[in-house]
Amino acid sequence: MKEQVIAELRQQFEQQVEDAVTAYQRFIPVGVAFILLGILAAIMRLFSWLPTLILRAILAILTACHVTSVVTETKETKRLTID
Repeated sequence: MKEQVIAELRQQFEQQVEDAVTAYQRFIPVGVAFILLGILAAIMRLFSWLPTLILRAILAILTACHVTSVVTETKETKRLTID
């Protein structure tokens, strides 16, 4: 008897959840896409500094091995200012 009542309550609950979700079922893929996009964007922001660090290390090694050198140039520029 108790198991029948539990089974009936479970069935009613599942039916209510299914009825509630059916109205919004077409929006589920869009919601999942936004969630995944947010996760990927967060991962990209966390690791965006990594390529810069790697390039700095490579350039430092190349400079130390005298493969590359730092050249400083000065250029004459004209600037338009508003008086």
